[in-house]
Amino acid sequence: MISIKVLKPKAIIAFMLASLLTLTIANSAFALLYGFSSSMLKAMGGLSKEVLIIQEGAKSIHTSWVPLSLAESLNKLPNVKAKPFTLTPSIVNGQPVIVRGLSILFDYENKIIEGALPKEDGAWILFGEKAYKKLRLKIGDIIAIGSPKNPSLIFLIVAGVYKLGDLRDYEAVVPLNLGLALAGLPKGFVSAIQVEGIKKEALKKLLEKPYKIEIIHEAIDGQLTILDALSLPIASISLKDSKPKKLELPFGYYTFIYQASGLASNITSLLLTKDQTLNLSLKKGLFKLKAILPASVNPALISESGKEIKGFWVGDSWLFNVSQGAYILKLKNSSFKILIQGDSIFNPAFAENQQSLKVKVLWRDGTEASNYIISIKNLNGELVFGAESHTSTITIPLPAGEYEIEVSKPPYLAKAHVNVPSKEIISITLSGLSNPSKIPLEAFKRLKPSSPIEASIMALSMLIGLAASMLLALTIALTILSAFALFAIYKALYSFAKENLKLLWMLNAESSFIFKTVTMPILALSLTLSLLSSILAFILHESLNLSILGYGALTLFQFIFAYSTLLALTSWLSFQAEINKSIKEGFMH
Repeated sequence: MISIKVLKPKAIIAFMLASLLTLTIANSAFALLYGFSSSMLKAMGGLSKEVLIIQEGAKSIHTSWVPLSLAESLNKLPNVKAKPFTLTPSIVNGQPVIVRGLSILFDYENKIIEGALPKEDGAWILFGEKAYKKLRLKIGDIIAIGSPKNPSLIFLIVAGVYKLGDLRDYEAVVPLNLGLALAGLPKGFVSAIQVEGIKKEALKKLLEKPYKIEIIHEAIDGQLTILDALSLPIASISLKDSKPKKLELPFGYYTFIYQASGLASNITSLLLTKDQTLNLSLKKGLFKLKAILPASVNPALISESGKEIKGFWVGDSWLFNVSQGAYILKLKNSSFKILIQGDSIFNPAFAENQQSLKVKVLWRDGTEASNYIISIKNLNGELVFGAESHTSTITIPLPAGEYEIEVSKPPYLAKAHVNVPSKEIISITLSGLSNPSKIPLEAFKRLKPSSPIEASIMALSMLIGLAASMLLALTIALTILSAFALFAIYKALYSFAKENLKLLWMLNAESSFIFKTVTMPILALSLTLSLLSSILAFILHESLNLSILGYGALTLFQFIFAYSTLLALTSWLSFQAEINKSIKEGFMH
C-alpha cells in the first residue's frame, strides 16, 4: 500500500498502460524479425549438419547452378553421401509454396501420414502437412503448378502427405526431373548438393582448383574420349602422334574410352583428387572383346604372333578373352585390324559399308563455331562416336541408320536427328540456351561449400533485401528505441513519485526500506507486464499466420519473453538508478 501512495494510483495506471503498449509493440516487431529470419535459416538448410555446395556468386540457393555429375563423383569418396536437390519458389492454388526436387526420398519413406510414396518417377507431388492443410487439398487432386522460372504450367497429382516435424512440412516434394523443369534448370544441373561425411574445409580444398592429367601413349590410330560421372563426353583427344597429352580437369569421376573405327574400349575409370599420369602402354591381364556378330558367323581372332584365340557365343555376340595388343578379326569375306586397350566392343557394321556424314556447326548469327564436342548415339542411346572438333565442319563415317547428334560447347548445346544415308550434310546451330547435359568445366571453379547457416543467410538477403548484418543492426536499433521509450516511461514514473520519495527520505527512511517498499513492487509489476505483453505479442503473431514464400514465420514464446524481460529489467534498473542517485544527493535536484 505504501508503494501505491508513494507512486500515486493514476501514475501507476498510466505507467502500466504505457509500458504494456510499448513492450507489446517491441515484442511483436521482435517476433516478426526473429520468425522470418529463423524460419528462413532453417528452411534453407539449417535443418541438418550437412555441408551445402552452391554456386559461388549466386544470390541464393534458388538461383544456384551446381553440376549434377559432382554429386555422382562425391558418392565415390569413402563414407561420403551426396544428395542433389532443387529448391524452387512456386505457386499452387494462388499461394506460394517452396517445391523441393529430389532423387533420393529416404527421409520421407516412413513419414507419410496420408496417401502413399510413389516408387517411380512420374507426374506426382507430395505435400508437407502444413502446406496440405493450408492449401485445402485432397489425395488424388490434380493441381496446376507454376514458377517464375518456367512459363508453362505443370499438372501433377497429389500422391501423399508427409510429416517431418520441421519447416519442410510447409514444402512440397516432386521427382528431381520435375524439380529441374520447375526451376528452369538444365538436365545436368541442380540447385545445390547436400554432403555428409566430409568437412567443409576438406571439401573446399577438393573443389578449389583443377587437377593436371598427363596421358602417355604410343602413336595409334584413334582417339581418347573422356566421360564424366554421368557418362557424358566432356573432352576428346587424338592419339595419332606419340607426344604426351596434357589437360586439366576439376575433381570428378571420369571414364576414358578409346575409340577407333567400329571399336570402343573402356581404358580406365578414376576418381580425380590429385594430379595424375595416365599410361596407355601395354597392360597385363585379360580383357573382354565383344564382337557384335550373328551366331552363324564363326569369327577367328588372330594375335600378332599368329595365334588363334577361340571365341564363345553368349547372348547376342561373340566373346573373346584377350590381352592388350593388336589383333586381326577374320570373318568369311572380310577381316579387321583391332587394337585392344581394355574391355572392348567391336561392331563390324561401323567399320564396313560406312557412309560419310558431314556436320557443320554454326552460331545463331551464322558465324562458324569451333572447339566443340560432338557425340553421336544410336536409337538405343549407345555412344557410337565422340570427338572434339577444332573446325566448324567435321566428316563422320557412319553405317546406315538413325542417330541423335549432340553438339556441345559449354554452356551451349544443340541437338539434331539424322537418318543415314538419306542425309549426307547437316547444319547444326548453337543457340543461346544453356547446355542441359554437358558440364562446363568452369562451373566447378565457381562452386562454394557452405554451412547451412551461411547458405541460409545468403538466401535471406535475397528474399527480403537485407543482409545478415543489416538484420542484426535492425534488431539492435529496435531494441535501443524500445529501451529509450521505456526509459522515458520509467523516468516519468519517477518524476510523479519524486516528492513523496523525498518526504520518506526526510522522515529518515533508509534506502533499504525504499527499495523494499517502492522499487521491488515496481520490479514485480515490470516482470508481470513483461509476461503479459509477451503473451499478447505471441497471440498476435500466431493469429496473423505470417509466412514468407509459403514458410510459416515461426517463433518461440520463450524467446519473446526473454527479449521482453530484458527490456523490462533494463528499464527498471534505470528507475532504480534514479532513486539511488537522488538519495545520494539528498534529493537536491
